Amino acid sequence: DDWQFTNYGSYIAKGGHCTGQSMTSMWYYEVQPDGKGLTLYGRYDNNGDKPATPALWQDDSLGYRLASTTQMDMDWDSWGRKISLDYVSYSDDITRKMFAYAMQITHEPQMVEIWNTPVGGGHAMVVYRAVGGTLYIADPNYPGNTERRIEYANGKFAPYESGANKEEIDKGNTKSYDQIVYVAKSSLLDWDKEAARWAEFKAKTIGDDRFPAYTIAYKETEENYPELPDGFISPNKLIRIAAISNTPNFGCYVFRDGVLLKFDPQYNIELVPGENKLGILIVCTVDAEDKNGNPIKVDKYVDFKYLTVTFKSDDAKISIDPPTLEGQEKQLYTFNLVNPENIKYVRLDWLMDGVLSAPASTPKYEALFSPGDHIVTVNLYDLSHNLLGTAESTIHIDALIVSNLPKLQQIKSIKGGFSGKNTYSNWNPTATTTGTSFGSISIPSMPITWSGPSFSGKTVFEDNNIPSTDEINGTVSADGNTLLTLTFSHQDYNYYGYGKSNPDYSLYTRSLQFKDIPLNSPGDDFGIGKLYGADSQKGIVKMEYQVTTFKNNVKVGEQTYVSTDWTATGIGATPEIGIYFGR
Repeated sequence: DDWQFTNYGSYIAKGGHCTGQSMTSMWYYEVQPDGKGLTLYGRYDNNGDKPATPALWQDDSLGYRLASTTQMDMDWDSWGRKISLDYVSYSDDITRKMFAYAMQITHEPQMVEIWNTPVGGGHAMVVYRAVGGTLYIADPNYPGNTERRIEYANGKFAPYESGANKEEIDKGNTKSYDQIVYVAKSSLLDWDKEAARWAEFKAKTIGDDRFPAYTIAYKETEENYPELPDGFISPNKLIRIAAISNTPNFGCYVFRDGVLLKFDPQYNIELVPGENKLGILIVCTVDAEDKNGNPIKVDKYVDFKYLTVTFKSDDAKISIDPPTLEGQEKQLYTFNLVNPENIKYVRLDWLMDGVLSAPASTPKYEALFSPGDHIVTVNLYDLSHNLLGTAESTIHIDALIVSNLPKLQQIKSIKGGFSGKNTYSNWNPTATTTGTSFGSISIPSMPITWSGPSFSGKTVFEDNNIPSTDEINGTVSADGNTLLTLTFSHQDYNYYGYGKSNPDYSLYTRSLQFKDIPLNSPGDDFGIGKLYGADSQKGIVKMEYQVTTFKNNVKVGEQTYVSTDWTATGIGATPEIGIYFGR
């Protein structure tokens, strides 16, 4: 139920507006001017406009100026406040009872003043709950923080740590406030006058009678600074914005999308192509002191305004992803706006071959195309319907190719392999030698099953004490004309007829991986894919062949394929791969 902004003070409340911030939040809670149950916290973030900007408190100008104005409306010399400060506050027990009694009778939050008696300085907050002497605090320096407490024990309040305002806390000037004072809120503020201030708040005129008047201007020439109107179209990417007032030392800061923009050496900011919703923070420089008492200059809050400035860039770069497309009819394609300069636009239109297809659409566009050549166009516009940028994508669409995959899926077996001139290495415990041979790795004819465009198969058998396992997996293209991937592995043991307990045996392992092999005549008796010579290298991803010999379960020899001569020619030497789908 407190305000969502923090007490940094302002031009008219330089030391902070903690009392005004506390009083206005309690007045809202009691009167409920927006309706029953509608809490204050966050309600006027960004002055109630959308989208909300939780990280940027400066644009909550109406509430901020209301708190500062109410701070100046306080009757600091009221007799009720004097009695509380001069007499009652010297007994923590009486103070505790006054908070409890006031809340018990009124069912309303109460105001607490806290003071540092050794060095001076005070702060005002809201007490919204009292339990066993502990006071629950809404501190304007810590909005929304429900963990703040003034603890009470053994007839005394523990000192409360805070600051005159958040700026002092940020500078390290926190204080331990040892004097806790109950002050009746209506003794300080005329409740009917606060209702009038709330009317000014709703009319967006709050603070006009106390804060200095100003004009937001822009630099046209060195001598001319005309007023900056909302919706201004800037011919330049750089613009200097100024706050002009009869009060000396006025200045401003500029935000975009909640981010403070940097000034260049000439105090310009850089506009992005399209609309720039600029938040202008108006400040006035005043005299102050640092934590050591040294004189310094600080900027104090005056106001915050949003203005829209449009920069129409002739060289604004947008594009479409993909910029070109080769496709087929009856297939849905997606196009996306690429906006690297973050051009701020209000409307986005998609056109197909110059005809408006998706007006006021999103940065994503989906379309079907007839066979032939087409152009997809995207146009960006600002609020005044000025064209901010345009981009095109060129498309070529082929007629739909009927898929042969259903026919291919009727085929239930596969075989194939590789042959060619290979270099191998022979290893034994005493030496390693190399040699060449015209060898092959075969995929035996084996059954397969299909799942969509994928197929797999596995055979396990044992013949004459030679257990063997073959496994195959692969995928074909959607049109059934290309073998996209194929992985085959083989493993068998030769125990030389003496059974698996024989410690002397040979282990044979083979594996092949293929990719992107064209298939011919899928759906006939055989679907054949075959590559010869150097072309066969393009189809092979990986090839392994190894024979390992064991004596008494100890490896005593190993033959391994090392490489293939893809340029070899001659019967049995010319590399060749083939894949055969058969019924």
